[in-house]
Amino acid sequence: MTINTHKFFRGLISGLFILFCFFAGTAQVAAETIAVIGTGNVGGALGPQFAKLGHDVIYGSREPEREDVQALVSKTSGNADAQ
Repeated sequence: MTINTHKFFRGLISGLFILFCFFAGTAQVAAETIAVIGTGNVGGALGPQFAKLGHDVIYGSREPEREDVQALVSKTSGNADAQ
């Protein structure tokens, strides 16, 4: 490949990637129910983010009635529950 051909294909791939990102961002995604196992650092960070995207969140916890678990459910916007 010559340098000009290489630049052409690199530009073409970059342009296609930008188009893909544009159309992927505008696509409608159906909301799902997502089960998050655990209510610690990871579950407490992921659950609210999934809810912000429109998903229902169910937290799996050994003690769903604990105060900190219920606080996380309250903090999670949308339809959230702990079981």
